[in-house]
Amino acid sequence: MCAVNKRPVTGSPMQIHGQGNIEFSYRDGRTNLFHLYQSDPIRVLFPNVSSEEIKLGIIVTTSGGLVGGDKISLALTFGEKTSAMIMAQAAEKVYGSSEATCLMEVDLEANTHAWAEYLPQETILFDNARLNRTTRIRAAAGSQVLAGEIVVFGRKGSGETFSSGYLRDSWEVWRDNKLVWIDALLLEKNIPQIFNHPACLKNINGVATIVFISDNVGTYLDYARNLIKDPEENIRMSVSVTNGVLIARFMGEDPLNLRNAFGNFWQNFRHHVASLPNSLPRLWHI
Repeated sequence: MCAVNKRPVTGSPMQIHGQGNIEFSYRDGRTNLFHLYQSDPIRVLFPNVSSEEIKLGIIVTTSGGLVGGDKISLALTFGEKTSAMIMAQAAEKVYGSSEATCLMEVDLEANTHAWAEYLPQETILFDNARLNRTTRIRAAAGSQVLAGEIVVFGRKGSGETFSSGYLRDSWEVWRDNKLVWIDALLLEKNIPQIFNHPACLKNINGVATIVFISDNVGTYLDYARNLIKDPEENIRMSVSVTNGVLIARFMGEDPLNLRNAFGNFWQNFRHHVASLPNSLPRLWHI
């Protein structure tokens, strides 16, 4: 992760609304890009991958971060029988703002027999950052979706913390047009107390979630729990299944250890479930 100078607390003089609409289709025996729309500061790249890997799309935010009411909207559609991964090129940074809240909306649709992966990198919240993010997944019968998020509270290496601001990070999972799981993390008031209370986020500098949706998701629970038996140092992890959704939770003091635990779970799980390579794209390791 490259170093970035801390920006002052400010409102954005010119708010941005970046959009990325990506749709994959299956034809001629392989997954192809069917539709792409992108607007600043969102750019989508499609690097070459090995013959063993699935189609890969890389989302780049060229603005260097979000502030003061900026908005990012992603619409990701995986057509029938497609197999693809969408991942972020780098960590997303949300800078301090005295004004409007930044909005991020991710809408992922997986059609029948699709394999869909959505692998963001960290979202780093600077002090006084304001972010409202919703990740919404619509999965058809027969599809499989592996998706996640990582949130880091400040930059530990620079001595920065997230002691004031606003965060609402929510998930919605729809299965066959029925809402089967909803979840939200809200940090708004008394944030320092939350980070100092042993029943809340004491000594926690980052949290992460991975969700997996499949017709037979319960059959993977024992394997997923086995993956978290030997956690990274000072990382707490859990795995559960509810309403056909497997949910893995991570939290820890060191964001790098958190990232390593997250990535290790992801690459092993995708290999076990879908017989894909037990690895992540090279960008993950830069």
